[in-house]
Amino acid sequence: MAMGAFICKVALWCGASELWAVSWVAIIGIIWEILEWYIESWRPYGTKRKWMNNTISDLIVEIGLAAWMVI
Repeated sequence: MAMGAFICKVALWCGASELWAVSWVAIIGIIWEILEWYIESWRPYGTKRKWMNNTISDLIVEIGLAAWMVI
């Protein structure tokens, strides 16, 4: 969550539009979740359903915070 806010703020400081600042958070968040899948798989979460819930909630919170920052 903190990294999403940081990425959004840096993108805004570098002159990105509000849409692109939020888009960068979404892009980097999705790439991170893909890397996390390859490194850890779903096993630390116990089940694939728990992993999916964690992944979706991570992305919603990160993107939501970035969108809230630019509003």
